[in-house]
Order: sequence, then C-alpha cells, then structure tokens
Amino acid sequence: DQVAFAYPPYSVVPLLPLLWLPFDWAYAVWLSANIIGLLTLLFALFKPAARPLSITALLFFPVFICMATGNFSVMIGGIVLLFFGLAQGREKAPAMVQIISAALLAWSTTKPQFMWLYIALVLLVALRQKMHLFLGAFFTTLLALLAFSFAYAPAWLTEWPQRVQQYAGYVDSRPTLTDLLMAFMPERAAFAVTIAAFVVGLALTARLFFLFWHG
Repeated sequence: DQVAFAYPPYSVVPLLPLLWLPFDWAYAVWLSANIIGLLTLLFALFKPAARPLSITALLFFPVFICMATGNFSVMIGGIVLLFFGLAQGREKAPAMVQIISAALLAWSTTKPQFMWLYIALVLLVALRQKMHLFLGAFFTTLLALLAFSFAYAPAWLTEWPQRVQQYAGYVDSRPTLTDLLMAFMPERAAFAVTIAAFVVGLALTARLFFLFWHG
C-alpha cells in the first residue's frame, strides 16, 4: 500500500481540526496553512532586503512536491528554521515563543529518521544557552504526545516498527547519493562509497558538536 500510514499516532495531532471536513476542504485548508505558515516564517527570519526572495522557496521542487502531497516535511523543516532563528537572536526569546517552538519540535519527532540529528543539535544548543524553559516544554510535550499515542493505540510501539519495515519494503528508499553514484559505478561500489561518506560525515558531525560545546 503506497499510502499506508507509517507514522507514530501523535503525528495526527495537527490534523485533528480537519477530521470533520470533507477531503477536498481538508486538503485545501492544510495546503493553505502550510503555504501561509512557511512564508510567514521566512518573512520573520529573513532580513527585509531578502524577504521577497523567500517566496521562491515555493518553487523549489522538493518543497513544491511536499506541499502538493500534504507531506509533513515542509512543516518539520519550518520548525527547525524557527528554533535556529530564535537561537541566533541577540535577545532571549519570550517565554511563550520558547514553549510553542519546543512543543512543535517535540511533535516533529514524528519523522525520527529526518529529525534525530537536528534534535540532537537543538538540545545541545538549548543546553549551551541554558534555555531551561525550552527544554522543560520540549520533554513535557513529548511525554504528552506519547501518552496520547498509548491512549489512542496501546500497542502502537510494537506495531509502528512493523509498519516502517513494510514501508521500506515497497518504497525505494536508497540514499540519493547511492542513486547518483550508480550512474557511474556498479551498485556494490556505490553502496560502499555511500557508507564511507556516511561514516566520514558522522565523524565530522561529532567533531563539530564537540568543538561547539567546548568552543
């Protein structure tokens, strides 16, 4: 099933207000909310001179296709931008903004394969900047989302990995780098180079985390 549900139960939380609408209306509202939310975020984070260019983000094919299919990825990417936009500010973000961004980040774990490294970096930055309110709101929201998931589907923690394995079986999920390399070399060599690149990238990331923490 190409459209089988393969997310944790709490991923449906943003969709709850749309469940009572017909599909056409729900799709239109979700698409509009994503477009307005993304543009509002970019306008808020960009300097005035660069704000008109932010509109071109909608023309970037991965963003466009995610918008068109109602994928969570654009929303999750916006959450990451929101946090780092707040973190680089000279003044500490207001308490309510910290709580909202922390709650959104907790929900973004609905795509752990996409977010695990970002969340590690976000938590590291939050610890470094002593954003105790943000950290408390993040873990409190995450616990609340897990409680919602167990209340809605008590066996989800064992069923969800099975769904993910099924998804990987019927969707071609090779790394993009592997697909690119296979145009120039055999499949095994492409996989070997991809693994080597991943190990090097992971080592460099760990080194950058270390330097950031002690810098």
